[in-house]
Amino acid sequence: MTRSCLSSLTVVAFLSAGCVQEKKAPEPSPAAPVAAKTAEPAPQPAAEASAPANPGCFGDPKGGEPREVTAGSVALKGNGYTLAAAASPEKSGKLVIGIVSDLKDKHDGWSERLKAYAAWFSEKGVEAVVINGGDFYYAEHMEAVLMGYAEAFKMPVYVISGNKEAPEWFQEIAAKVSAKHSNLINGNRVRTLTMNDVSLVSLPGYGRKNYTDPGACLFDDEQIATTTELLKAAPGSAKVLVSHQAPLQDGADGVDFMGQPSLEAKDKKNVGDPRVTAMLKKTGTQLAIVGGIKEAGGRGTDLSGKPVALDQMNGQLLVNPGPADTSHWTMNDGSSSWGMVAVMKIDGGQASYGILRMPEHKPAK
Repeated sequence: MTRSCLSSLTVVAFLSAGCVQEKKAPEPSPAAPVAAKTAEPAPQPAAEASAPANPGCFGDPKGGEPREVTAGSVALKGNGYTLAAAASPEKSGKLVIGIVSDLKDKHDGWSERLKAYAAWFSEKGVEAVVINGGDFYYAEHMEAVLMGYAEAFKMPVYVISGNKEAPEWFQEIAAKVSAKHSNLINGNRVRTLTMNDVSLVSLPGYGRKNYTDPGACLFDDEQIATTTELLKAAPGSAKVLVSHQAPLQDGADGVDFMGQPSLEAKDKKNVGDPRVTAMLKKTGTQLAIVGGIKEAGGRGTDLSGKPVALDQMNGQLLVNPGPADTSHWTMNDGSSSWGMVAVMKIDGGQASYGILRMPEHKPAK
């Protein structure tokens, strides 16, 4: 598809950094591997010296023009790169977040999965949905999937790009969708979203170059420093990092552990980004929503990688929801995923999580 300025989208200029040059689409990534696949080499953090950040990847945290947005039934005010809703006394410090990661385009049955996820989120009292990347291998699917999110989830939908999405497409199409459905909030641009006195702070893109598609957002040390300052400055009684990139943890229970049963022992290891780990520690951030390593999903841990039990409130919680797509994926414990999402319930600085695992998807004949 052609990427160009969309004059009709000036009302949502906070989602757009202006015209972008014509750019060839990144090569499609291979389909999600199953247990028999050979593992890729463990990725390394991006080099400190990197190209200037693509403006479609990281919003300027210094702000922009004052504005107001109505996302579902929530009134948000901000300056272009932050948005916040007033917190009522009874809800202050309490927020239920639905989490979707790695939907992987318009697979067979994807729209039915979204309906099931939306029903479960409603049952759990979800007030905002986080989409933390890994959703679009193909540009032509991006608009349909983003539109699907905005229509399925009636509350604020905070979406960032991960290690696959080309930022020019993401930026343009997110603006187009949000012009029709104002509940879709581009987290590449809006770096801090505050609801019920709880702040979500985004780190778009990915830090491991080996797992980042050409042209996708690759964050560098400068972006780590910027996000560090955003976390420090974020208001609220709780702060949640939202990223596709997991921090580096320790052990097979980690949300970053690459450990499918088919791998040789030497290839089973933690492959998170140590800079994210250091940032969480430096800022005292106790809560995070991550993704990327699909087989390590469907679980929550503390910062080090020690498991946190389902539905158990904990002062420190990192959640990897697992892959939401309908295709088969073999998890670290040998179980199968045919679609998974999570909820994070925050209350008084602590949080718990729940996981929905869908039954086997059988394509229509």
